[in-house]
Amino acid sequence: MTSSVCFKCGAIKFGALIECTQCGTVPKALDELAVSLVLNDHFFDFATLERMGNAIQSGQAPPFGSAQLQQLIEQARKLPNLAKFQSTVHGPGGNPSEGTAPGGDQEHQE
Repeated sequence: MTSSVCFKCGAIKFGALIECTQCGTVPKALDELAVSLVLNDHFFDFATLERMGNAIQSGQAPPFGSAQLQQLIEQARKLPNLAKFQSTVHGPGGNPSEGTAPGGDQEHQE
């Protein structure tokens, strides 16, 4: 399994796209999916993941600027199984909005 950081609460979890056992959040919006796909041990060592998790826990957004986040979203849109995953999360025809920036104070509304 993949060690990942929850984009919402900063907890370490196992699997980038699964429900966080600490806060119950599942990445749904494109920005949440994109960041979740990067905040894992495929891209960062465990010590770095812990530092990023601690930063999120203290209220900081994940370490991506808006341009980087937009690139991640565009890359996520190209993933071959993204539509299938979104359908699983949102039901048939599910199409999550881009939501708010992960780590932000605003709640994602659908």
